[in-house]
Amino acid sequence: MNRCLWASLAAFLLCVGAAHASDPLDTIVLINRSIETQNPALLERAVDLSALSNHVVQGVARQLAADPPLLEHEPLAVLVARLLGPGQQESEMMRVLAEEGRRYLVWGVAGGAFAGQPHEEVPREGLLAAVLAQVSPGRKELRAAQVVEEEGPHAVVEVDLVDHGTGAVYPLALRLARGKEGWRVVALLNVESLVARIRAEARTP
Repeated sequence: MNRCLWASLAAFLLCVGAAHASDPLDTIVLINRSIETQNPALLERAVDLSALSNHVVQGVARQLAADPPLLEHEPLAVLVARLLGPGQQESEMMRVLAEEGRRYLVWGVAGGAFAGQPHEEVPREGLLAAVLAQVSPGRKELRAAQVVEEEGPHAVVEVDLVDHGTGAVYPLALRLARGKEGWRVVALLNVESLVARIRAEARTP
């Protein structure tokens, strides 16, 4: 095997290795890189999108149940609350909404929306279409990440989500799990407080 081939193989292995998070903070780097390069495959290496979406939907349901929205003040929150309301189809509805959330995250990265360079229209179909259409089109970035807890295959990373469209900064508490391919985000621990803040902002004239 000649030197050029060895060099190419080494470069390939380095790229593959760099695409997995060997440290919890590497996960944040991968997420930002996936946004910058509009690479959803890279995002899925850093985030268990199904687990995260399920966790977020459950948190949203809890927050809306604890503080029911009023139609005249929060029509979109009322829409979501009705979708997540009690009933025989509640668990199935949560799965449907979680899947829509997962697809939205993939679209946001692949379509350039999270990079502030959208080249695909916001999905107009789906139960959450009206809600997701209200998301700021500005670039999204994770900053100031720090590991606040790490024990065995589990860790918690606190990081700021910066929306360069509105200038808003949202603190996130992310639970990570370590598997064969490195660390991945599996849950958003402070989803309920984030929902409360976003609802309060929406009510502000």
